[in-house]
Amino acid sequence: MPYPAATILLCITMAAVVLPLSTAWRWYTRLSAPLRILPWLLSLMLLFGICRVILNPPDCGNFPLLHVYTLLEAGLVLLYFRRVLSGFVPDIVLWVSFLLFNVLTLVHAVYQPHNDRPDMLPRCVESIGIILLCAASYYRILKQLRIKKIYRDPVFLVNIGLLLYFSEPLFQLIIHPYMAALRIRISNPEWILHNLYFLILYLFVFAGLLQNRRAFS
Repeated sequence: MPYPAATILLCITMAAVVLPLSTAWRWYTRLSAPLRILPWLLSLMLLFGICRVILNPPDCGNFPLLHVYTLLEAGLVLLYFRRVLSGFVPDIVLWVSFLLFNVLTLVHAVYQPHNDRPDMLPRCVESIGIILLCAASYYRILKQLRIKKIYRDPVFLVNIGLLLYFSEPLFQLIIHPYMAALRIRISNPEWILHNLYFLILYLFVFAGLLQNRRAFS
């Protein structure tokens, strides 16, 4: 395989998603409305990982399904925050933003630059949008004065995972100039870092699911 370290870590990441994914589907009927989006999001991540292992593209950055995945991922996360921020952020703002993001992603997929991460621009735009939605969610919590024992809020825990996961493209953009030197020692460090962020997301999603379960116990 062209990138053994990244492929091995990808397989580990796919194995790690099984626990939160199976838990989410098992407790689906007991999940709150926002959390019911999570099993679909995790299923998408697992399916995309399987496609990558099977197809094994020689250039991960130019993987065609990556652009489709970005759109589907953004759509599911948008549905999640639409439920989290119901009555706080107008639906029209969310849907117009998603429509504009679709246009940007599709145009960029056609006229993408030939580099190692041609999806960097859409991913960074997506990251900024999700970070703003996380900030709006936390502001709503502060506004409702639900600060006491906030760590027991399943949505709060899941949002931490989403915030960290979607900060990864921006972090990679910052350290991108140093990646060339890192590639001399590590094969495809961008995708290794990306899979590590996946693991962080799965950890916080699973913690949120457990906390949601305790609320019904």
